[in-house]
Amino acid sequence: MSELLFGIDATLKNLEEKGHTLSWTRKNQFEGCQAQWFLTNICRLAPETIICPLLREDTYALPGWVIQKLFETYINSRIYRKFGSVDSAMEWFNKNLVLLCETVTQFSYEDQMNIKSVRYFFESEEGKRFTEIARGRGLDPSVEGLQICFVDPCVFARVNKDWDSFYVKISNILRKVLEMWARDGVNLDLMLCESEIDLDLNLGIDTFHIEGFTDYIYNTYGMECFDSIEKLRDGYTLLDGKYNLSRFVHEEQLYLYSTALSIMTGRVPEFMMFLEYKGCRYKAFQFDRGYISRLRESCMRMSSVLSALKSWLTSLRVSDPEQRDFDATKAPVIFTPNAISCCFCLGRDVCPSFVTDKELQKQTANFVGKKAKDRVMKEFESLDPSVINICTF
Repeated sequence: MSELLFGIDATLKNLEEKGHTLSWTRKNQFEGCQAQWFLTNICRLAPETIICPLLREDTYALPGWVIQKLFETYINSRIYRKFGSVDSAMEWFNKNLVLLCETVTQFSYEDQMNIKSVRYFFESEEGKRFTEIARGRGLDPSVEGLQICFVDPCVFARVNKDWDSFYVKISNILRKVLEMWARDGVNLDLMLCESEIDLDLNLGIDTFHIEGFTDYIYNTYGMECFDSIEKLRDGYTLLDGKYNLSRFVHEEQLYLYSTALSIMTGRVPEFMMFLEYKGCRYKAFQFDRGYISRLRESCMRMSSVLSALKSWLTSLRVSDPEQRDFDATKAPVIFTPNAISCCFCLGRDVCPSFVTDKELQKQTANFVGKKAKDRVMKEFESLDPSVINICTF
């Protein structure tokens, strides 16, 4: 395969509407490999094209998501007020841990090929019926925002042995975090989870829209229950939960969202922290007032690339009004292959650097196995190859 085809009009439209959207993930992709950022966030298929998607495997993401969802519910719905001890609170956690996991992982690994909108499934009428069943079995009504997690039984067994072992592991983590908070005198009335970041930021160049969510904000000097961002005071602590503080976790994520939050609210944090669930520990950083200048430099680079992409796509349309598709490998972006970016990149199989780097291919193979590719191709074997754009592995 030598080309990676996308729709000119659909991509131009998305570039105009979403090109200046900035989240930590998008910024990190752009700084790591412009090509991955372009393919993942900007490129769109022509309406007639069928995409052959890579099957998701959520075994490694499941623990962090479940822990965060349970703590979000426990804190924002003030459920902790019902319990006088960690032991009594753990009864609630253990029950909802099992019901939550059973609800979001009940779909087979291959079902994702047949679900129209995986991300918003539980908001659909069919998804709501599954939620009602879970509520009937005892899932707390306050547990909201469910997302399907697809688990390959082979991968899950290799990582966790079995579901009982998984539940014991997550339960122990939940208990340790609760005990740590109790030992440190954390007042959960002063904590709020999943606060939205929604900011239009103009740094003297284009206006960028920063969006995302904060895992936890601790309103250190608050005088009342922190149930609204309007009650935020100076000197707060911003926390981001991570299942494991691996080498892929960057403190710049904290800098970006703490800077955006301070501009949105006019309130300045004192500390930013990663909360590692697995090790039950914090990694703290002080608020960096100088980050805004580094953010501006990054936005300037992104703005320049966006402008070049718009000009390039427009020139394709003008030079040949009948042309529908464009080859993304010819776009004016820099291909910077590395094991992490390439693992999740739509264009790695046509990246000039990747296809000649055997060691890099071996590294990414550790993330995505041949079995996933074979399953995808089987689903599409009856289709006319001329209408398939295989833009994953």
